[in-house]
Amino acid sequence: AKRVAERIISSTDDDKSRVAFVFQRLFLRSATPEESTSSVDFIRDAKQLLRDNTVASEEVELEAWRALVRSLFRLNEFVYLD
Repeated sequence: AKRVAERIISSTDDDKSRVAFVFQRLFLRSATPEESTSSVDFIRDAKQLLRDNTVASEEVELEAWRALVRSLFRLNEFVYLD
């Protein structure tokens, strides 16, 4: 998850573009509008939660994206092939 998150962060500075990037890489498809919105909201909330829990500012971005990647790794779509 850490390496995927690092790759996402290096791809662009925009969270919505990063979400599009990770869905394309993990699922070989675009995120639906609902998935995109939910993922961007998740990242925003995760960053705030990390800041509130005094995580070092330089680690907040990476940790938020690692959390999203871990949640995407748990989806059936990632785990199983049809």
